[in-house]
Amino acid sequence: EAVLTGRIDVAVLVATDGDFAPVADKVRKAGGHTVLLGFHLPNRHPRPLLLSPQLTDAVDLLLPVSEWLEAAGTAREQCKHLFHARNQAA
Repeated sequence: EAVLTGRIDVAVLVATDGDFAPVADKVRKAGGHTVLLGFHLPNRHPRPLLLSPQLTDAVDLLLPVSEWLEAAGTAREQCKHLFHARNQAA
């Protein structure tokens, strides 16, 4: 309904199953766009996305965010190490 009334242009979905595909279809039919944040299955190689094909086909853009989260964790650890080393030197 928010798309129909012009309150939003883009809906961001954080979901994995095809139950949300009709939501993406409805947003598109109303003139909006959908972005799906996708996550990889942990501890699997290759790391497949944990997503329904019906859902990925229904959205406008798929963003696999697992790498971003892992990079953020790595950056966070590097910052902790840097500040710990800085405090030790002081």
